Formats: sequence, structure tokens, C-alpha cells
Amino acid sequence: MESYEAPIYVNMIEMEEYTDFDGEKERQDELGAFFTPEPLVKKMYENITDFSGDFFDPCAGEGNLLVYALNKKIENEEADKAITEIYGCELDKDVYSNLVKKMSDWAEIHKCKKSSIDTMKKHFVNGDFLLFRGFDDNGNSLGFTNNKNFHFGKI
Repeated sequence: MESYEAPIYVNMIEMEEYTDFDGEKERQDELGAFFTPEPLVKKMYENITDFSGDFFDPCAGEGNLLVYALNKKIENEEADKAITEIYGCELDKDVYSNLVKKMSDWAEIHKCKKSSIDTMKKHFVNGDFLLFRGFDDNGNSLGFTNNKNFHFGKI
């Protein structure tokens, strides 16, 4: 697998302007959760030109990074293929539910087949990415160190 190091330069002052809106500070203090607003997503992705292949967000939140990637991916491939090439992990169970709903809604809007949507749903987990053990040489999930019975599909 070829690696890519994206040159992302976002200074902290710019980032603060994107994350300083009603209720966000309280959520950050309470949960340690920093959801990525759309303007910052665009800024982060502006140097990426190739959206082919798999996308994995270890702290997916409500899926803003993944939705942007999906919208870029469908410029060059079918939505059914794109939706099966995204993966995510989210710790908070309520946020995880919103994430899966948002991805499912995207797939339905883009008229993805039920089989593609079912595959996509298997690519998301409600768990702690810090406990994720990684992938074997064949791209199969090794699961979580806390013995959760979940494995990502092959990527």
C-alpha cells in the first residue's frame, strides 16, 4: 500500500475561528470532542487531488470528513463503490448513531444499492480507536484490545 503524506497547514488561530460557535466550547470541555466544521474540512482537504481508494476516520464524529471525501470520490466513481470505501470509528454511542444515519442518508440520496449500504454499515464501529489493534498483511482487522467482537472488513 502506498502512503501519502498530505501537507496540511492550519494554524491554531484559523482553527479557533472554525470551532468557536454556540455550544461547541461546552461540548469540547465536557466530552473532549472537537467536531470538524465544513470550512475546516475544506481547508484540510484542499491539497488532496486523488480521492480514489479507501478513507478511514479513526475519530469520525458525525462524519463531516467522510461526507466531503464521498462527495469528491463520486466525481470519478460510482456512488455504490464510493460508499463501500469509507471506514470510521466513533466512541460516543449517540454520535455514532448520527454518523451511521448520516452515511445511510448520503447513500440513499445518491441511490446506492441496499447491498452497498449494508457493506458500508459494517465499516463503522462504536468503539475506542485507541484500543484498535490494526490490520494484518491482508488488510483484515485485528479487532480491539478490549475484546470487543468487531472486525472491519478488508480494506
